[in-house]
Amino acid sequence: MPRANVVKLDTFHYKWSRSHRPVLHIKPGETVTFHVNEVTSSQVSQKSRPDELANLNAEKFYPLAGPVSVEGARPGDALVVDVIEVKTANWGWSGIIPGLGLLEEFDKPYLWIWNLRDGRHAPFRKGIRVPIKPFCGVYGVAPPQEGYIDVMPPGKHGGNMDNRHLTRGSRLLLPIWVEGGLFSVGDVHAAQGDGEVCVTAIECPGEAALRFDVTKDAKIDSPHYLVAGDRVGRRGLYGTTGIAPDLWEATKISLRNMIDHLTREYHLTREEAYVLCSVSADLRIHEVVDKPNWVVGTLIPLDNFPPERRRGKEDGRRTAREGGPQPRPPRQVSSRVLRRSKIEDCHSNRPRGKAVIHRTRRTHLRARCFCPGSDTQGAEEPAAGARSHVFVHLTQPRGNQADVRQDRSDVPG
Repeated sequence: MPRANVVKLDTFHYKWSRSHRPVLHIKPGETVTFHVNEVTSSQVSQKSRPDELANLNAEKFYPLAGPVSVEGARPGDALVVDVIEVKTANWGWSGIIPGLGLLEEFDKPYLWIWNLRDGRHAPFRKGIRVPIKPFCGVYGVAPPQEGYIDVMPPGKHGGNMDNRHLTRGSRLLLPIWVEGGLFSVGDVHAAQGDGEVCVTAIECPGEAALRFDVTKDAKIDSPHYLVAGDRVGRRGLYGTTGIAPDLWEATKISLRNMIDHLTREYHLTREEAYVLCSVSADLRIHEVVDKPNWVVGTLIPLDNFPPERRRGKEDGRRTAREGGPQPRPPRQVSSRVLRRSKIEDCHSNRPRGKAVIHRTRRTHLRARCFCPGSDTQGAEEPAAGARSHVFVHLTQPRGNQADVRQDRSDVPG
């Protein structure tokens, strides 16, 4: 029976260094489960307030689980890391930290605590949901240079790459610079967009199960990876662009245009839209060959949004012509349907008026009668506070619309 290789939560370090002693020695083909601390070393919790983000101790960012030494790994080889599984805690956080992130105008702290208990989606504001796709933001080995190296920014040894595609089933190849590799991992994310534009994803504690192997004489000098790729959601993507002679400025323009779109169409604040872009929107370089301008896109999946949240010009909803949903009109029922149904007649000696069908479920309809002599007589829809009488619940067979008529029919007494 293979041994259980575990790196526990209290075994971590903050800097890369070739002088670290390994906490675990393994052979190629073995799997290790890493217990990973939250990225700020628990300075942020479920009870934290936004103003606390401005006073975080950066020296305690990026606690790394490890290092692990792999037998037979030598400089010039590649360390093969197969991602078996990444698990998150039941909560996470995203925030705006003044002085960090792509857009300098966001100079006040903002914090959102995520509920990750569902395991599939993390709820946000206005009915928006973000798919949970866990991965680790930091994978790396000891660097070639002496001394202690910060986790951020990344380098040819790996580090804080924040590659959201390194989820379960992916494979990462890291160039080895020292004997054994000295691999470490950290920074679990429940979800992130390509770019992580506000500098935080859905940050959370978690676990990572990784299997290791060695490719001899690989001769790579930077990380390579193999992933399954994205699947476009059922409703596709919405994108905005930025066009400028500077790549950095084009990226900012594209992101600002997406923030404008989200605040206008989905009633989000600018801070909420910025955080949502960081955890769910992807940056893309669309075009680089038409000098002097670059074209950068920001894309976000429409499956994240409930259709009814899109606003129209007058009533807060998009019309059918604009591509938005349109309420189903009341459907009227023929007298033949009512005669075949059990009717409780509260006006046995008076002729009934028109019956209007209201859909309550996909296969059930409700019939309502607007009685002659009442204040709803002759109305297409009952006025507010008007009297109406529920006579019958009709079952509508799936795919059978024969008994339901679009034209109005008088119901005989």
